[in-house]
Amino acid sequence: MKLKALALVFTTCFLFNSAQAQDSIRILDFVNLGTTDKLTLEQKFKERGCQISVENNLINVQTPCFNLPQEKLITLALDDLNKVDSVVLTYGKSETSFELYKNALTDRHGVARIIENPYLGNKVAIWDNELIHIELNEPHLSFDGEIVYITQDSYKKYVKEQEQLQKAQENIKSLL
Repeated sequence: MKLKALALVFTTCFLFNSAQAQDSIRILDFVNLGTTDKLTLEQKFKERGCQISVENNLINVQTPCFNLPQEKLITLALDDLNKVDSVVLTYGKSETSFELYKNALTDRHGVARIIENPYLGNKVAIWDNELIHIELNEPHLSFDGEIVYITQDSYKKYVKEQEQLQKAQENIKSLL
């Protein structure tokens, strides 16, 4: 019964507008990737009574703010134009948290491109479309899981930077 109540709260709060337009990237009630700006975020969080801390281009939202299952921390990263570029939701793991979040994300974004759900080990699910990259991660040796939302443009930049870093490290190794 408690799990069903949590699932209902999660579905109504977190997946707030599942019938939205295809090009909209709504993450949480008023948080849209690429469009919501810093001032709007600060105002909306203040209206909700949420405690936030702002450091450079990161906004950390103390919980509970959205009443999500096992919600711990929400971090929003802003781009150079002070618009939301990525969102990381950190939550406390439980026996059912991965399946709860995976099912809710599948309902909203379709079947995940990659799902790794071993009995022991890291649990991962990844969704991709032309606008957004989503990763649900529950590391085995951690008390927390996280959902990462990032625009495809920023994700591609991140992947490219990681590839360049890996090549540089391989070059250094070959010189040693």
